[in-house]
Formats: sequence, structure tokens, C-alpha cells
Amino acid sequence: QASRAPSDSKVFGMVRAALALAALASTAMAHKEWDPSALLSIDKLGEVEQVFLNFLEDPTQMRVAWVTDAESASDVQFGTSPTSLTQSATGNSSVYHYGFFTSAWQHFATMEGLSTASTYYYRVGDASTGSWSEVSSFQSHPGVGPDIPYVFGVIGDLGQTKYSNDTVHHVLANAGVQSAILAGDLSYADGDQPRWDSWRRMVQPLTSTMSMLAAPGNHEIESFFGLNFVPYRARFRFPCAEQCTSPTFPLYYAVNVGPVRLIVMNSFGNYSEGSDQLAWARKQFQSVDLSLTPWVVLMEHTPMYSSNIDHYDSGKPLLALIEDDIKPLGKRMVVLAGHVHAYE
Repeated sequence: QASRAPSDSKVFGMVRAALALAALASTAMAHKEWDPSALLSIDKLGEVEQVFLNFLEDPTQMRVAWVTDAESASDVQFGTSPTSLTQSATGNSSVYHYGFFTSAWQHFATMEGLSTASTYYYRVGDASTGSWSEVSSFQSHPGVGPDIPYVFGVIGDLGQTKYSNDTVHHVLANAGVQSAILAGDLSYADGDQPRWDSWRRMVQPLTSTMSMLAAPGNHEIESFFGLNFVPYRARFRFPCAEQCTSPTFPLYYAVNVGPVRLIVMNSFGNYSEGSDQLAWARKQFQSVDLSLTPWVVLMEHTPMYSSNIDHYDSGKPLLALIEDDIKPLGKRMVVLAGHVHAYE
């Protein structure tokens, strides 16, 4: 939960409230490791499936992604009434290749001209054939400013076990959560590409009704002929816009949400001294307007501070490079990470 920076006595309580949803998510992936029978297998949800919403840099926009087996148009109809979807947009689609695997069609479209903090209804599909998803609803971007209270559902290392599914529905059951953020390690496909499809089916009840923004983790690397993050780039369009589709772009981005400047780094991309990502991140930390967004959240996958024996030092190289930049932000700064499959 985030709002204008409160007195010191309330700061850490508010941060704990924002992080509370992470506990189940961490446990979900720990169970995956010692209980393989917990893995889910979710059948297709229909001709139009795997619907996924995410915020963009412009508060009046919402990106929507979905998947179809056959090539088709990428249309979205939306409006403020479920029976009157008077606005529309058309996007684009493509397939990707990974070894001998060819994906289903990955569709993307952008709803524009949205009022902030409003309920919208929408469906995605092909207007020419009348093949549509069910009508769903979402809450649009809250706007940006220090006096806008906001609650994120924070998840890490989600995977796709029955415990992962519990986490998804735990977030959905919390009526206060307005959007979700995921600190890396999404599907654990690890080269088995149909597992991306089953993961997107599992999260659809959540991602079709609220924005989810994610950071890439080590299980998203999935190298192919020297290129990293090939499926991840093909299946998601986070606020780094078309740069994300470049085979070498390190998949970092930043977006304002309510009173929060959310800065997302790729801790498995190049962040070495002199790299574009490190220069970009330092500029983000140094130039954030705390009068507009008094909270700064850095989300990346490897924990820079951890007492867990697993991956204990994994975030230290990044910490050494940015600690001097984030320390001046003090209690306004929150760092979210996953990777260790434990909660603290």
C-alpha cells in the first residue's frame, strides 16, 4: 500500500502491508521443488485465451495481450458499460520460434483515451469473424500524484503448481489489491514452451482483470542461438515499448503508478559499469520527482539484501554499483526481489 510518505512510525508498517502477498508466492515455488505432483496442467480456455493486461507509461492507456491458435485480427473493443463497448483499437500479432517449437499467435493491442481510476469493460478477438473472448473488466491506471493511495499485490517466483494457483486466487480474493507486480521467475518453462501457455492460462483470472508488471528472472533467460529471453520478449510488451522486442535490449523500464515510481531492472541483463542499463538506472534514481511520486520501488530478481543461504550473494554485484544512488532516497525507497524462494 502506498500513499504520501507518512511519519516514520508508519513507514515500515505500510511497506509490510504492501509485501504481505509475497509470502504465499515464495512458498508456492518452494513446494514446486519438493512436490512435482503439484504441477498444474490447464486445458485451453477457448479460441481466444491467455488474456494479459499491463500498464504503460501513459496513464490513459492499457496494453492487452492474448493468444489464438490461428492467425486472426488483433481487435479490442472497450467501454464503460459491459453492454456498450463503443471504443475499439487494432493491434498486431506474430509467432515466435524456439528450436522446433512454433508458438501460437501472440496478439497485442493498446486501449487509449482511458479516464484514470475508472472501470472499463472489454473483449478481445477478431471483429471480422466475431470470435471474441468473454467480456471482462478492469480498473484503469490510478493517475499519478502523491495523494493517490494505491495497493500492489507483490508476487515472486510464481511458477505453476497448485500452490501457485492458490497464490493467484489469494491476490484475487484481496479486494484492496489494484494491480500486481511480479519480481521475476514467472512460468518456469525452462525451454518447455507449452508451459508458457499453461502458465498464462493459470494467471488469466488475475491478468484479465488487473495490470501485471514483471521483471525478468533467471528462468526467463531461455537462451536460443546466443540470444536470451526469446520467449519472454515475444509474449510480453511491458512499458519499454517496442525496445522490448529487440533481441539485445536488456528489458528494463520504469512507470509511475499513483504515488510510486516503479523502476524495473533486469538483473540477468548487462548492468556492468558503462552499460546502458546501469546508466539508465542511475539517472532514474537521481532524477525521480519525489513531489510527484514520493515512493520509489526498485523491482529486480536477485536480492541485494538477504540472510538466506540460497543465492546469498547473487544481488551483491548490482548492489555494489547502485547502493550509493539509492541510499539518498532513504525510507522513500523499497527494493523488491525474489530468487531465494523464501520470505523475509
